[in-house]
Amino acid sequence: STAQQQLSNAGLQADVTEKESAAAPGTVLRQDPAPGTLLHKGDTVKLTVAKARPQVPDVSTTHPTLDDATNTLTQAGYKVRTRDQAVTDPTQDGTVLRQFPPPGTPRSTGATVTLVVGRASATPTPTPTPTATPTPTPTGTPTP
Repeated sequence: STAQQQLSNAGLQADVTEKESAAAPGTVLRQDPAPGTLLHKGDTVKLTVAKARPQVPDVSTTHPTLDDATNTLTQAGYKVRTRDQAVTDPTQDGTVLRQFPPPGTPRSTGATVTLVVGRASATPTPTPTPTATPTPTPTGTPTP
């Protein structure tokens, strides 16, 4: 707002575009034309101003299923990667156990969020062991 006011006081127009940044919101990141350029009254100066990065939503508790968590994150503008983790509790199969970065972390739109998903290993069905069939033993003497 200070930059816009200074431009207005000089008889110039401001065209402001916001960009996600780690800089404090409202900080001028770029200016075009560059400072010191000779301009005429009424000319426009393009300003790129920092805006806060959105915070990663908490999908591991609010959307415990992988599909729900993925939908929430992609709608928020994030890419999703998954990593499986073996679990012994069958109720955790297919659920989001945790996420990286943690919920509430400021992260640029388009960044990747990794979801750790529980995967219960199937209990193997025992394979029957084949038993040998006894071979009949000849009795008596062979007949010619």
